[in-house]
Order: sequence, then structure tokens, then C-alpha cells
Amino acid sequence: MKLKPSYKLSLIVLLLFFTNSVSAQQVIPLPTDRGDNLSVFLDNIQFTFITETNSYGLQFRFVVMGGKLPRQERILIRPQLANGDNIAAFPPVEIDGQWVYYQQVRSGTEPTGLHYLAKDVNTHQQYGGMVAAANWMQMATLSFNVERVNACGDVLCSSPYFYRAPTPEYLTTREKDVHHEKTMRLQGRSYVSFLSGSDEVLTDYRNNRTELNRLCHTIDSVSNNPDINIMSIRVTGYASPEGSFVKNDQLASRRTNSLTRYITVATTVSPSLFQTAHVAEDWEGLRTFVDTTAMLANRTALLQIIDSDRDPDDKLTFIQKKYPKDYAVMLNVAFPLLLR
Repeated sequence: MKLKPSYKLSLIVLLLFFTNSVSAQQVIPLPTDRGDNLSVFLDNIQFTFITETNSYGLQFRFVVMGGKLPRQERILIRPQLANGDNIAAFPPVEIDGQWVYYQQVRSGTEPTGLHYLAKDVNTHQQYGGMVAAANWMQMATLSFNVERVNACGDVLCSSPYFYRAPTPEYLTTREKDVHHEKTMRLQGRSYVSFLSGSDEVLTDYRNNRTELNRLCHTIDSVSNNPDINIMSIRVTGYASPEGSFVKNDQLASRRTNSLTRYITVATTVSPSLFQTAHVAEDWEGLRTFVDTTAMLANRTALLQIIDSDRDPDDKLTFIQKKYPKDYAVMLNVAFPLLLR
């Protein structure tokens, strides 16, 4: 009689928290020397992997506010995924001033952008786009570059907005065979957003439903396999360095436990399999950002502060006072990627 092979599987789930308040809209100012107050608002950002088409889908709402777009200007919103030298661009949004729009009409070409009249400035529009999936996208960063250009295509100003790294597919790696058994590890990340100061899991908040459904579906698909014996499920939650270390540590712990309880109720696995841990502040992630970005003027000094034995709260306070411009970059670019 031929026996079915037995597999032992350790599930490692990295639950990445958005630990501070998350604005319903992301405001991206577009300053020029004209003195107007034009800004682009982005909200309802939904980023998902579409199994049926093997692609990543992106949806969001946007609106231009603060005044009327000058007739001879255009605003471009360019979403993209980036991982090192690999870049995949979603179709851009083109918002045309009147002259740019009608110039296309008079030239006999189909206008490629939206036409914003004064009365339409406060009207939200919905975006939807896809890119074909590739392995490098599993650890890519999703960003939006918003440009204000003139009729000749010259960039008047450019403002980047980094949203977050997309959720990778859960990856399986084989462990060393010690007892002649096939032992594997399944590892992945789920980005879960919380209201400021709260540890309640809200399934209808931001992209939580998609993230949690994928996580629970993965666990159930493994636990219901008769040829697999789950050894443990480890849940680790991360938070960014922003704010009080003590409060971040307490909040990260409560959120990790709250998410673990949610998973135990939503899946069929035994609660005894879960092991929890949390990281109050992701200084390692912040150091990686500082060490690899060209956006900071005092990178060497910042690395020395991060590597120092200073109290964690003192580090950020010192950076904010000593290097306010670099701190602003870290606050607006790095921390949203570390709120996990």
C-alpha cells in the first residue's frame, strides 16, 4: 500500500499596520510661481491582485481643487510600481486646461485627457487601470507622481506620493529535511489599517476586507488539506517610529492580538497554533530608507543618529529640530511605508 506523503507547514503571517491616523484623502499640492492653490486629492485607493487575469489592478478617486486650471496647462497623475530598476507604469490620468483640450480637438486628434472647466473643479472622478503581474512586483512600491506641465510639455512642478508596497503573494520555502519529512514555510504580508489610537479590526475600512479575506482564505486552504499538518502560525505586527515609543509598543501589541483573534474566529484552525510578536517601531526599515534614498541632504548624519544609543523618542525629536527638511521627507515619504 502506497502512503500519501505528509507535509508539515509553518505559516508566518506578517501583519503590517497603518498605526497612525490615515487621512480620508491624500492632498498633493502643485505650487508654481503663479500663486494659485491648486492641489490634487486622492482617496479610496484600492490595490489588488487579480487572479483571473494574472495582473495587478488599481482604483482610486481623484479631484483637482483650489481654483481653475490655467487654460494652457495640464495635470498628469502617473501611478507606477517600482522595485529597483524595474518599473511598471499604470495608464496616466491627463487633466487638460481649456486651451490644451480644444487644441487637440481643432487638430483633429481625440483628446486624451479630461477637460476641467471651472464648474467641474470639485467633481470627483474614478480611475481604474491594470498592469500584467511579474515576480519583482511582490516587493515593489506603489507611488503616484503628480506633474503640472505647460502646453509644450515642460514640467512646472512635480510632487511624488508613495502609497505603500503591495501585498505579495504568500511564498512557500522548503526547510531542511531532518526527520525525512517535507517541512515547508509559507510566508506573506497583509496590510491592515486602523483608526488612530484604535485596535479594533474594521473590515470595511480602506482595503482591509481584501487583505483579510486573502489571508484567511490562504490559512483555510492549507488547514483543510488532509496531507498537510500545520505546526504553527506566527503573527508579527510592525509600527513606524513616529510618535511615543511606549504608546507605539502598547498599540502594536494590542493590534497584533486583535488581529490574531479575528483570524482565529474567521478560520478553521486551532487558536493553540498561533504565536504572536510585535515590533513597536521599525527603525531597521527607516534606516534602509535613509541609506538608499537620494532625497535626503544629510544622509550620513541621519544614519549616525539612527544607529546611536539615543532613546528612540529623542532620536526623532533631534532629527526634527536639527534637520527639519529631511524630517519632512521622512514623515511624508518613509513613514507611510513603515506604518505597518
